[in-house]
Amino acid sequence: MKKKFVLTFYCLTSILLSFAQTKPKSIQQANWQQKVDYQIEVSLDTQYQILKGFETIVYLNNSPNSLSEIFMHLWPNGYKNRNTAYAKQDLENGNTSFYFAEESDRGYIDSLNFLINQEKVRWEYTSQIDIARITLNQPLKPGESLTISTPFMVKLPKVFSRLGVENGHYCITQWYPKPAVYDINGWNPMPYLNQGEFYSEFGKFDVKITVPKNLVLAATGEVQDLTEKEWWRKLKEEKNAPHPSKTDTKTLHFIQDNVHDFAWFANKNYRVDFDTVTLNNNQKVETWIFAVTKKDAPKGIEHLNDGVKYYSDKVGNYPYSIAQVVITPLEAGGGMEYPTITNCGSIDRTTIIHEVGHNWFYGILGSNEREHPWMDESINTYYEERSQTDLSNDKNAGKISIFGMSINQLDIMVNLTLRKNLDQAGNLKSETYTDANYGAIVYGKNPKSFAYLQNYLGDDLFDRMMQAYYIQWKFKHPLPNDFRLHAETFTGKDLAWFFDGLLGNTKKVDYSTQSLKNNALTLKNKGGIASPIYIQKLEKDTFLASAWIPGFIGTKTISLDSIGLGYTKDNKTYSFEINPSTLTLDLYPQNNFIKTNGICKTCLPIKFQPILKTEEAQTKQIFVAPVYGYNLYNRNMLGLSFYNSLFPQKKVEFIFTPVYSFQTKDLNGYFSLHKNFYTTGKIRNLQVGLIASRFGNNSIAFRSKDPEITETIELAGSYTGQTNYEKIAPFLKLVLRPKNERSNILQSVELRYVMINEQFTSQGYYSNFGSDHYGIGNVKYQYERTHALYPSEFNFDYQVGIKNNGLNRLALDFTQSFAYAKHKRNASIRIFTGLFLSNETYSAGIRSVNQKVYENAMFTTGGTTGNNDYLFDEVMMGRSDFSSGFWGHQVLLRDAGFRNFVNLGNTDKWLSAANLTAPFPLPIPLGFYADFSYAKLPTIGTNKADLSYVGGIYLQVIKNVCYIYVPAISSENVSTFWDLNKADNIFKRTSFSLNLKALNPVKLIRNFNL
Repeated sequence: MKKKFVLTFYCLTSILLSFAQTKPKSIQQANWQQKVDYQIEVSLDTQYQILKGFETIVYLNNSPNSLSEIFMHLWPNGYKNRNTAYAKQDLENGNTSFYFAEESDRGYIDSLNFLINQEKVRWEYTSQIDIARITLNQPLKPGESLTISTPFMVKLPKVFSRLGVENGHYCITQWYPKPAVYDINGWNPMPYLNQGEFYSEFGKFDVKITVPKNLVLAATGEVQDLTEKEWWRKLKEEKNAPHPSKTDTKTLHFIQDNVHDFAWFANKNYRVDFDTVTLNNNQKVETWIFAVTKKDAPKGIEHLNDGVKYYSDKVGNYPYSIAQVVITPLEAGGGMEYPTITNCGSIDRTTIIHEVGHNWFYGILGSNEREHPWMDESINTYYEERSQTDLSNDKNAGKISIFGMSINQLDIMVNLTLRKNLDQAGNLKSETYTDANYGAIVYGKNPKSFAYLQNYLGDDLFDRMMQAYYIQWKFKHPLPNDFRLHAETFTGKDLAWFFDGLLGNTKKVDYSTQSLKNNALTLKNKGGIASPIYIQKLEKDTFLASAWIPGFIGTKTISLDSIGLGYTKDNKTYSFEINPSTLTLDLYPQNNFIKTNGICKTCLPIKFQPILKTEEAQTKQIFVAPVYGYNLYNRNMLGLSFYNSLFPQKKVEFIFTPVYSFQTKDLNGYFSLHKNFYTTGKIRNLQVGLIASRFGNNSIAFRSKDPEITETIELAGSYTGQTNYEKIAPFLKLVLRPKNERSNILQSVELRYVMINEQFTSQGYYSNFGSDHYGIGNVKYQYERTHALYPSEFNFDYQVGIKNNGLNRLALDFTQSFAYAKHKRNASIRIFTGLFLSNETYSAGIRSVNQKVYENAMFTTGGTTGNNDYLFDEVMMGRSDFSSGFWGHQVLLRDAGFRNFVNLGNTDKWLSAANLTAPFPLPIPLGFYADFSYAKLPTIGTNKADLSYVGGIYLQVIKNVCYIYVPAISSENVSTFWDLNKADNIFKRTSFSLNLKALNPVKLIRNFNL
């Protein structure tokens, strides 16, 4: 609607909009629900990979409303083209396999002809081709039922997500026309999505499936053909046991009541294992596992048994007679659940128990996982994690080993995300989460929040609460407020800290100890959630007692005597720890300790540890790693690197890497220190810090206030030889929060003051730094969109001289990439524009630092060398090597971005350039490149040259790190330069780029994203 129209009719639209506001969705379910019974007959054509079927649905309207329409899910159409909701979400998550898929690999559903009570009706697709709307000829009144019937045909896709066929595996899920749920919020039509599951009506399924007789077929519910089960049993002992059918095909009949979905899986090579589990009510449940394995029988039946028994004991007894696991190819995570059957990507204990557990929350309770994933995925993951310790005596159960470290995956996911302030609230819709947060929040933070709740309530009260919830709401589609009202009523506690705090926003849990005096402990809440606090009393490492206290905002002093944790002054040192990470979600456990004695009661002991160790709450860790360094000036260097964190991120982080040069016999190295600040507003992260470095160089030293330098160069005007550069750069960096977290847009603003001092090596460390350094203020803005098909990046870089130079330089560059092949090949074009906002002139004579900086900062064409890195931002082996040696062929990709070195001159006016890159459309590390620049530049033999270019073939040695560029064509002025400088063959003209910063192991790990 145009703004003018809105203003003209403001009064009228205000009145209309007051009546037309969308009613907020209820989060409390009605006391009724619809019932949908299915009869389906379907046959599989293995030659053309299609299903042909006929479906009859009896729909019973138990609502108090008359229905004039019914929405139908046609989810196979999610695989039909690139414009479906599934295809778009897949791209947003960075996946391109479906986008570039062959037409023959896609799928769809058609041949539909809906009849209501055998009468034709009008039906149409909605804006989503996997949702249809049927308009009823007569309204369906409360208490009445109708019959929907239709033929259908499904073209099976390759397994991109859940439905499909691949390597002989048939994964037939979300395959038939299905009515959407009608509940307290009306109709709930939803397109098929990979991230975010489903919501369907309970009813009875009566399904007949015709397939080739040699296929082993497992499906939802009980197979009615006893001879089929007997064949399954034989397959456990004899892989190639013949099927008893006298024909080439067989029709299997499955029936299951009180379920909301039906799935089936088939493969001629499935091996079979089976068992029986007896529940605590003496009900017996058959357990079956089907898998293609190399061994005589698939393992994993014990995991299935454990899952059925564990969830029955902790949540409520399993109501069905059969539970099955099928091992299949799967792209939608490690596994996917369906009533009485689940498919997993591998025979893995954790995955099998997790997917079996979904029978309770996704299957039996039937929560709307698309709208409220925490009610299914999060609660289920909590129980899966809890089962790892409950079912095992191994203290490392459920953990993975990385470099010898035992790591809990949930802890890593949660801490990586929360400490970077990248998290989203825990109660959002599935499709609202970023791909990373769907894992970190739905499968990470939320399950740990439930563990926090369990620890606070105690095992007995928590378990009784969950068991009562299961009994009250099974087969009834509970909504969030149903769970909250039940939990608060059952426990008699105000759980706002849990529902509104941990689940409802992105505020953090972060309490710290402040002081301890006269049996009074003062605590401060540095986070924003008033969650309960666990306090434990220790003598050395021996546990003595503990207590929970209510949460608070601000600072509070607690009497230890009043909570049974008081102490006496008996020459013993007691310590108190709050919120251990094993019990709560406290974000920074290092500030959770305090002692009764000592000069610094809250100080933790410093512990030096080698290279990689997991974070320890009771110590300040400093990691130590040996370091080897090399450049052409310092030559071989050895040293140690000290750092206080790798992952997860800390509020204050440092790296100190001193190295000793055996060539120059001095200390060099690198240091960085910064503090992270976080907000819930438009700024996601604020870093304040400082970077410093010192290394050798072979450079030109100019007149300074140092008498020795002045004396050395008095006659020559400058001195070229062994020098050192010293750099100190304080900075402030703001990372902005995107309006839409799924937009994949990253924006940052950085302000820094870069101070550089170059001096003779003999002058020692930072001599005359205050007078001789040149200082440049720098403002940088970066915009990056990490789209799977069209990633782009824009950089703004403004530099102004503040001390010992008059620089006033602006550079802009924009890069647009284009994915053009299924092998993830991205072509790109980079556009650069740079200009000097003021110009300097210099008199003849002894050159100053100002003149040197200005000359090195001029815009260059033909390849930028280390000499132009006047801010010393790059890591280079031969920074000032202009010889014909190996390092003389290294170029930096800035300014005109030429990927071959050609000295066509510099400019302090303006420069425009374009760089084209196109990988070969094959999975090989080769591609084409072409570089163009346009500027007023002095060249050999002429007064000016407006256009210069070079193009050729590149070799990718290490992606984003090292490339070799072999030129094939060039402009005349480029060829002239090469000829005059005796670069008379292809090897002398070839250059390479080497981005060593990308290989910094500490930064790689710190910047790791899920």
